[in-house]
This record gives sequence, structure tokens and C-alpha cells, in this order.
Amino acid sequence: GVFNPDTLRLVERLSLKIEEMDGIIGKDVVSLQTLDNIVGTDWGLEVVRLMETAPETPEAAEELRAAVFDNDMFINNVVSPDGTATSIFAKLEEGQDKVEMYDRIRRMVEEECDVGDDLVVYAFDSGGNILWRTTHGKSWTGPFPGARAACAYPEGRPYHLNAHGRVHCLEGTSGPNGR
Repeated sequence: GVFNPDTLRLVERLSLKIEEMDGIIGKDVVSLQTLDNIVGTDWGLEVVRLMETAPETPEAAEELRAAVFDNDMFINNVVSPDGTATSIFAKLEEGQDKVEMYDRIRRMVEEECDVGDDLVVYAFDSGGNILWRTTHGKSWTGPFPGARAACAYPEGRPYHLNAHGRVHCLEGTSGPNGR
């Protein structure tokens, strides 16, 4: 899910980098990092930044999740209804090539999410915390580089098909000790 410290730090880093990109109207970037929230107080209504900095603890991430889901304007706009996905929206300056900008942002995201030369498989609990991680060969560097996966989870055993066509069967609870 989105609401864990690791994912929220990634959203923060990507949002800040996109704001600074040439060709992007930085003040028009919309994400969990940039949004304001309207909250009721004893004094009336107050406008506060939704996420000044990414939460450092699961408890702080849960507080952010509660704030997001307390405001219907965020759901289906910046966060999926189940909290498993979020978006970062950016407005291009006049005359910018959309395809070229897409490629620049895609490369930036790949670099932010890179784990060196290895293809890494992660397992997360329902709170978005990493249960385990393991490698499954080398990263794909051929045409259309970047992460890709085909996963199945029959009988509690995750199967991962990587871009090289290799299948890896893992233990659902321990991962790397699979076969």
C-alpha cells in the first residue's frame, strides 16, 4: 500500500524532483507531498499541508492515511479507494514535448526505484511493510528497460516470472528460502 514510510518517502522524493524539472510548472505539481488539507479546529477551518515531510514511523503514516481518507476530494484523484496506489500530476510548460517529458520522468522513476543490477522481488504485509526481499537474476536492460513482473500466488506460494523468462517459486512467508 501507499501508507508506509518507504513508499511515502519515494512519493516525497519524486514530487520534489518533478517540481524542479525543466519544462514542468513546479507550483502545479499535485501529489500527497504538495496538497493542502482543510481541517476543522476549535477556531474554525484551517488549511495545512497534508504531508510536510514523509512520515518516519508506521504510526505517523497511519495518521496521514486517516487524514487522506477523511477528505473525499483525495480519493480517486490522488489516492486509490483501497489505498494501494497514488498519483503525481504535473503540468507542462507551453511548448514542451509530451513524449520527451514522459521519457524523462519514466527514467527518473526507474532511477529512484533502481536496486542496482539485480531484479528484486519484494513481499509486503497488508500495511505495506516489507516482509522479505530476494533477487531473481539480473535487471532487464534490453528494449524498454525497467521493472516488470508477472506474479501468481497459488496456495500461498508466490511465483515470479521475470523479463528473461525465468520462473521462481518462493515461500510466501520467508521468500528467499523457496525453490
